[in-house]
Amino acid sequence: MGVVSLSIHASVNTDHYMFDTDIDVLTRIYDKQVNLAVYERDISHEINQFVRYMLEYETDFAFVKIIQPDQVKQELSKTLPKHFCRESFLEDLATICDMYAVLFDLEKIGFRLSVLTSAMCPRFHVDQIPCRLLSTYGDTGTEWLTEQNIDRNKLGRGNNGLPDNESGIYFDEEQICSLNPYDVALFKGESWPGNTDKGIVHRSPAITESNPRLLLSLDFV
Repeated sequence: MGVVSLSIHASVNTDHYMFDTDIDVLTRIYDKQVNLAVYERDISHEINQFVRYMLEYETDFAFVKIIQPDQVKQELSKTLPKHFCRESFLEDLATICDMYAVLFDLEKIGFRLSVLTSAMCPRFHVDQIPCRLLSTYGDTGTEWLTEQNIDRNKLGRGNNGLPDNESGIYFDEEQICSLNPYDVALFKGESWPGNTDKGIVHRSPAITESNPRLLLSLDFV
């Protein structure tokens, strides 16, 4: 399968998605037509070192909790393994959580950090939520479809029990898009005001035990 991996180092804006290397791009999720806002960023060597350690030695790790953003470092310090690069990773998590909470005026957030060895959501779908943040630390990022490459009638039961590659949910397999590692992405769902039947269509990438991913997911509470 050919998957388009967008690596953009300048602002790119279309009717439905926006990518930029400036973190302020995430505020564009409030634009009525934007269903996907992606902050493309560079990551430090220390964070990458810690992620590699997690993917190799902590493949059963999962932390799921409703939490106050200012408690993220404290709570994760109790569960993440000790490592000389852990503090850099914790700082990064705390920054993202604080940004998400401020952006949407949230006192608490639904926090999930997991090492995944199989796809959590392998079928293309939309989320019945307002807006979810996803970021893959290392390896394969979330796959998604542009509006020009979707037949929304094939979502859910519309697929007639057929897999994505047979259901007709996309028109061109070569135009399936994939986020890059460490991208910070906001996925607008069906519950966002005025966004019914417009939620971003996405799925988990295919992964294996030998090729896991460390996924950060943040939700409204």
